[in-house]
Amino acid sequence: METRRRRPFVAALLSVLVFGLGDTYNGFPARGARLLAAALGGALACALAWSAVVGRIPGRSAVVLFLAWLAVPTVLRLYGAARAWRDARRLRDTPLPPHRLRATLLYAVLAWGATLVVAGGTRALVVEAFKIPSRAMTPTLVTGDHILVSKRGLGPPRPGDVVVFIWPKDRSKDFVKRVVAVEGETIEVRDRHVVVDGVTRDDPHATWTNDGGKTGHWGPTTVPPGHVFVMGDNRDQSYDSRFWGPLPIADIKGKVAIVYWSWDLASGGVRWDRVGRRVD
Repeated sequence: METRRRRPFVAALLSVLVFGLGDTYNGFPARGARLLAAALGGALACALAWSAVVGRIPGRSAVVLFLAWLAVPTVLRLYGAARAWRDARRLRDTPLPPHRLRATLLYAVLAWGATLVVAGGTRALVVEAFKIPSRAMTPTLVTGDHILVSKRGLGPPRPGDVVVFIWPKDRSKDFVKRVVAVEGETIEVRDRHVVVDGVTRDDPHATWTNDGGKTGHWGPTTVPPGHVFVMGDNRDQSYDSRFWGPLPIADIKGKVAIVYWSWDLASGGVRWDRVGRRVD
């Protein structure tokens, strides 16, 4: 049996780095695994709950639920660190089981793998956060807005949906635009008005800033199957489907739900009036 003493600081630090790793270091891998399962399961349950109610509750309530979701793993991480510290002090002089280092390393690898799988699955299937870097969606979304995108139960895109998608011209970049036409519809821009199948489609979110030259007159074109036509709400400052073509539906990541944070880069302050704003 090993006789090296447990170090409380090391046990606590390991628990901060990986859920339950401090417990494994102390010789209790099953206890650590239970903490890991509680943290990952709780975070996933909160994410699913958020996606299920985000469209049915006030925006600020949705932000509170989102923050609670973030708090679950943090609280459990601190609890695990405190527990590992306590056990290491209590059992400082108790012999450790053999192969402790090997078991600790193996647990760390498996725990990190499980964490990455759950985190990746949550981002891919439930919810993901993005930051708005440009003015293309002003005034709906402004530079410095941080948004949550709902992916669960997205359904077919509809005109008016604000979506985040992989930009077809550079798949390393994500764009956010508004769907203005869907497959089979013929779209054109006439004197700053979007016309779909010969009928003007009102859009109260659209703004124009110049005399309607290059962007005020465009088309027509018919949206092909499996695609949508997207435009920025700031019509004269948006690089959208008018320039690079219809967007494949398969490249849509999700629908923008709410603004959960907004930072004014110019003044260095928080735009509290935008926090919790629902994106329509």
